[in-house]
Amino acid sequence: MKYARFPFIVKLFFFLMILTGAFPGCKKKTREYTGSIVVGDYSVVMLQKIGYTIQPGYPGENRYEMDANKDGIQDLGISCYNGGSPGGGSLPGCRIATLNSDIQLFVVDRPDSSFFFVSHDTTRSGDSVWYFTRTYNGCKRKSVKDSLVFAGTVSIPEIVFSGTTLNKDFKWMPVDYTMASTPYAQTTVNFGGPNEFYVTVPEVENNCNRPQIGQDMYYGIRMKEGDSFRLGWIRLKLEGKGTVYVEEVALESNL
Repeated sequence: MKYARFPFIVKLFFFLMILTGAFPGCKKKTREYTGSIVVGDYSVVMLQKIGYTIQPGYPGENRYEMDANKDGIQDLGISCYNGGSPGGGSLPGCRIATLNSDIQLFVVDRPDSSFFFVSHDTTRSGDSVWYFTRTYNGCKRKSVKDSLVFAGTVSIPEIVFSGTTLNKDFKWMPVDYTMASTPYAQTTVNFGGPNEFYVTVPEVENNCNRPQIGQDMYYGIRMKEGDSFRLGWIRLKLEGKGTVYVEEVALESNL
């Protein structure tokens, strides 16, 4: 009788060995770390569906923060605001920012130059002489009369799309970036001499490098993990100059 039970014991032994991973061939394989990721490849990421619309009142601000790697520390913050004053109009805008030193966004260098323009107002009567000056930054001139003061670049978060390959060796930086804002100008009057006035209008809007309204977009993120990095993305839609829909945040699940 004791020999009749042997097949059952053998089967049980092999079954327990498989469960405990005693056979090397039965161990679960982890993904080989390549230092790159394809945006939209959900098979390799830890995904958090957000589905939250950031829309402040007037005047006011609404901020949403995200813990990308679920370690209890907030990593990314998106805020939308609506400034201004009653009777003076509203000034909506939205920003995205990294909140600690372990996380960065994928950035590229884009043109960002300074321009200057001076005009003489000949329509004013009397002995006064009025000059109007305009200064602004941007990637191109607004008028051929505007002179170039400085030609340079600025590192800004790059909008990417599903299917884009991100690599850990790309340019990554902490950011506090204005995705959208409303143009406004502050006028100051300087007195250049007797009956001579200079009106300065510094314009603070630069739409050249900003996302478009209604655009479904991704920003690449890189999270420091020991001596390596986890890559991923945050998916957003700019629904207005003061409204952002946060769709999801994704980060590599295993290295």
